[in-house]
Amino acid sequence: DYGPCAFMDVFNPQKVFSSIDEHGRYAWDKQPVIALWNLTRLAEALLPLFDENRQHAIELAQEELKNFMPAFEQAFERGLLHKLGIINRREGDAHFIAQTLQHMIDSAADFTAFFSALTEMLEQQETGTPNEWQKHWRQRLAEDNADPATRLKTMRACNPVYIPRNHRIEQAIDAANLGNLEPFHQLVAVISKPYDKALEKAAYAGVPTIDEEVHQTFCGT
Repeated sequence: DYGPCAFMDVFNPQKVFSSIDEHGRYAWDKQPVIALWNLTRLAEALLPLFDENRQHAIELAQEELKNFMPAFEQAFERGLLHKLGIINRREGDAHFIAQTLQHMIDSAADFTAFFSALTEMLEQQETGTPNEWQKHWRQRLAEDNADPATRLKTMRACNPVYIPRNHRIEQAIDAANLGNLEPFHQLVAVISKPYDKALEKAAYAGVPTIDEEVHQTFCGT
């Protein structure tokens, strides 16, 4: 998920939803840069509160803003590792995260379903025949030495089963425009408990068909 516009289905770092973003300014992989840009604009507006001397106020702002990107990168790595069930970060994990994202691109993986499936694999203790990425992932889990219960608890808390997928929202809006609010209420009930898997909610975990994919959204909605 990113921004107010949409949840991403098939993972694509250059994915853009906003109807007004013609040049990818707010693409998924541009989020850190645009966040820093927004913080910089906020800092400019607050300069008079930092110090009466404008130059000193600018220096104070710059000193704080330079901390953002390192802090973001640490939080991003920690968040992705937890989604993968890796509790203890170590040297080289940034490379593993990059490999993971590339694997998701190459396999056209659904962002939410990918991590939800990993959680289920560990819950069910599935083995099967792993692909190359899964071999690396299982090796990294073995090296992590984390308590299995803690690992599963962490993954469940990070990897929702249900999200307000764009096509489901479109369906709810279309029905509401015809006077039927039931799809809306059903969707709200499901996403209010996004981590609680239940058989009767299975359809809401499904990815959209090609005909159901939503490629553009509007910020005002």
